[in-house]
Amino acid sequence: LEDLERVRLTRARLEAWVDEPFFETVVRGAFVRVGIGTHAGERVYRVAEIVDVSVAPQPYQIDAKATRKRLVLEIAGSRRPFQISYVSNSNFAPNELRKYQQVMEQGLRPFKTQREIDDKVAELKEAKEHVYSEGEIAKMVERNLADKKVVGSTALRRQQALADRFAAEERGDAARVAEIDALIAEIDRRADAQRAAAASVSLPSAAAATISHINERNQKMERQAEEARAKAARKEVPLSADQDALNNPFARRETR
Repeated sequence: LEDLERVRLTRARLEAWVDEPFFETVVRGAFVRVGIGTHAGERVYRVAEIVDVSVAPQPYQIDAKATRKRLVLEIAGSRRPFQISYVSNSNFAPNELRKYQQVMEQGLRPFKTQREIDDKVAELKEAKEHVYSEGEIAKMVERNLADKKVVGSTALRRQQALADRFAAEERGDAARVAEIDALIAEIDRRADAQRAAAASVSLPSAAAATISHINERNQKMERQAEEARAKAARKEVPLSADQDALNNPFARRETR
């Protein structure tokens, strides 16, 4: 029973992993110390195995992070979902392990074998050193943006990500640091793509609009110049005597 401690996940570890792409897979088969209520004014905890992950209708707060994921725990042969916030960071107490053994024996349920525990220990260790694939990075970025964990302009999103990274480093959360590094890289990539798109699309469009405006202005100026020249010509060219006579019906006409 003491070996169950090797595959126990703390609330802090679950919170650090809750948004990881491997979360649902790696937590199954691990154990937690979960609070189930109080007795005589003291908190009561049980040894529970994680058998699945479900989604709550509304998000809830763990410690520093909000999530909708819940752990489906098996306790005394029954299964029910628990919020991660109910999981303890402390080790199993001796009386809690004895209670677990008693319940398992009464229900004639099999205990974890040494091989199963060793395999789960190896799986948990691998998760701590997880190397992200490009597909996983893309999904994390999309999820973070969809969940509005980073909002606003590119510069603001990057600033928020750097602040989150610093906090994760302070907590010693290497997995979260790796996730944020991937997020920052994707933010930078998208910013570069937007700049490239602006250079190839927006600038030519603006140039075309400028050229069109110049052409229209030149045409207008040319029309105005022609009108001005026509007016000037009408004012400056004197009329001949014959033209004046034709245009003036009261003018004296020469007779023969």
